[in-house]
Amino acid sequence: MDVLTEVLNTVRIRSTVHCPTEATGAFGLSIAEKDGAKFCLVLKGHCWVEVEGQKAVRLEEGDLAIVTRSMAHTIRTSLNSPILRLEAFLASHPRSPDGMVRYGSEGEKTVIIGGCFYFEDFQTSPLLRALPVIFHITSEQGRAFGMEATIQAILSESLSGRPGAETVLTRLSDILFIQALRAYLTHLPECGANWFRAALDPQIGEALTAIHRDPSQEWRVSTLASYAAMSRSAFAARFTQLVGEPPLHYVTRWRLHKAARHLCEKNDSVAQVAALSGYQSEAAFSKVFKQWMGQTPTAFRR
Repeated sequence: MDVLTEVLNTVRIRSTVHCPTEATGAFGLSIAEKDGAKFCLVLKGHCWVEVEGQKAVRLEEGDLAIVTRSMAHTIRTSLNSPILRLEAFLASHPRSPDGMVRYGSEGEKTVIIGGCFYFEDFQTSPLLRALPVIFHITSEQGRAFGMEATIQAILSESLSGRPGAETVLTRLSDILFIQALRAYLTHLPECGANWFRAALDPQIGEALTAIHRDPSQEWRVSTLASYAAMSRSAFAARFTQLVGEPPLHYVTRWRLHKAARHLCEKNDSVAQVAALSGYQSEAAFSKVFKQWMGQTPTAFRR
């Protein structure tokens, strides 16, 4: 199993999809700072997605943007469009009989679908933490990974009104996220710390695979360096450069990520989870867990 698949298998997503919106003329929405990542799909026309401190992103038909952090942002058809709060807009514009929400009467039409990805483990997941604040997948980039078919399925299901539509949309949105992630991997930045670049690196990737395969092992930098066929110092420098944190710091993060999933999904005692995570005592594990997660393993499990 490659390291990307290993990490993806531990990511827990809950998705929601809003009904499609057809805006005619100038239109803008303000989305408040809330938990979860937000996404915007453009089915017709174009729009701009803006996050404070980030460059505005223009989306064309078939494009997808994901705001990966819980940050306020705007979506509008032009940079000077008036803006409505999302909650107020939805309250004053109910769905039409065909399942579409409509706004305006004159001008160019833009059709968008928005939604949320709720990640249960953003703090400890190396994959999620490596994502930029906002990333943009064009229709051309997404087509190679099957996004076009997924987007059409999301539109069809969101308009259908069929029983179970919400569940189907949740699953389709999960697939959309993975497809977008795979498309993003083909356009990684050439410089700077990035976990994805590290995972794909022929040497550092070997060390990451070893950590992910057996996080409970008593890892040393020298041992990890041997997997990468590098000297200890060269490995430590290269690992930190690519991943953004020292090797043993990463080992701790991955151990706690796996431990958090274990606590949520299984009934093993905290002592058992501690042992499986490579800790000699429950007390040592609980201390580190609280430092990283902000609460004890027992409180986290609740």
